[in-house]
Amino acid sequence: MEDDEIDAAIFATPVEAKNLRAKIVLFEEMRVFVSREHPCDKLKSIAPQALTVSELWLLSMGNCFRNQVVTICSHAQKESRESFRYESESIESLKRIVTLQKGLTVIPELATMQLPEVERTMVKKFDGIPPVREISLVLNRVYLKKRLIDTLFESILSAVPENMRNLGKRELVEPF
Repeated sequence: MEDDEIDAAIFATPVEAKNLRAKIVLFEEMRVFVSREHPCDKLKSIAPQALTVSELWLLSMGNCFRNQVVTICSHAQKESRESFRYESESIESLKRIVTLQKGLTVIPELATMQLPEVERTMVKKFDGIPPVREISLVLNRVYLKKRLIDTLFESILSAVPENMRNLGKRELVEPF
C-alpha cells in the first residue's frame, strides 16, 4: 500500500504507517475451537491464561492473527517453534485439523458464523473480558477516490453485525 499500488485494504489494525489511514469496520472477538476429544471440550468457556502457546495449533509465522493469539496466551514468552505440532496458512485448515484430531486453536468470531451446527458446539468463548481484534478499512492517505472509498466503507459497515461495531467492555489485542 505504501507504494501507491493499492488504494484500500481490509486488515487488523492499528497499523503504524504515516501515509495510511484506517477506518474501523469492526471489533471481532477471538474464540477457542476445540476438538471433541480434547479435555477443554467439556468447558463452557476457557480462561486465556489456561492456554499455552505450545498446546495451540496456530497459523504460520508472520501472520498477525497468530501474533494476537500468542499475545493472549499466558506463556507467550515461552514460544518455541519446536513445540508446535501443527501450523497452517489458513484458519479453515486449522479448523479441519482440530475437527479430525485431538487439539484446539483460536479463531476469529467471523469464522464461527457459518459453521455447521455440529461444529458450533466446538466453539468456546473466553472467560471474563473477551480478547478482541480491530479490523479496519485501511486507506492510502493520498487516495483520490474518496466517494468510492466512502461508499465501499458504508457498504461493508452495513453488513457488520451490530455487536461487532463497538469495542465495548472487551480487551483489544493489537497485532505486532
